[in-house]
Amino acid sequence: MNQLDTPAVGACGATTVWANGPAGPPEIADRLVDLVRDVATEKELTLYDLDVTVRLKDGYVLTQITHASQKGSSVELHTTNTVYLVDTTDIIRLRYTLMGTQ
Repeated sequence: MNQLDTPAVGACGATTVWANGPAGPPEIADRLVDLVRDVATEKELTLYDLDVTVRLKDGYVLTQITHASQKGSSVELHTTNTVYLVDTTDIIRLRYTLMGTQ
């Protein structure tokens, strides 16, 4: 099982700490959007083949992400049940794992 992970916010050089948590570097949101684009070009892979998880600075965790697209300074995230519009600096961690196919 392959696993790729973005580094923690502190390891990315982010220094701003707010009362409700650290501000994530915009590069994490950029990588999420790139991931969606990369998967879209792969003929045998979809986001349903990946376990994509995003942690927000308020501690909320979004799981089962099926789509992500840039919307100005925000990212539109689709999960299996809901659509979220998240400011790019609210994303502090991105984790995705390639699931085994049967």
